[in-house]
Amino acid sequence: MFTNNLFGLVISLIIYAFEVQFYGDDSHTRIFGNPQLLYESVAIGLCGSIGQVFIFLTVSLFDCYLLTIITTTRKFFSVVYSNFKFGHNFN
Repeated sequence: MFTNNLFGLVISLIIYAFEVQFYGDDSHTRIFGNPQLLYESVAIGLCGSIGQVFIFLTVSLFDCYLLTIITTTRKFFSVVYSNFKFGHNFN
């Protein structure tokens, strides 16, 4: 898991450095310049990390079948919640 995430970090940094150098991307200045945006970015990263740990623990302690049931159920409730909260209709 560590090696996988480290490899992803290195590749992402290389791609972002390319974008900054050749396309003038200024995302880092916008994120570090706005404390609320920085907080939200860190919170999303932490939630993603906790989710990855949950996936690895579920697969190692149980099996892939239970993981698919858990993730499908979570997605179902996310869609239902989104429908009620944001009024998404399928008309």
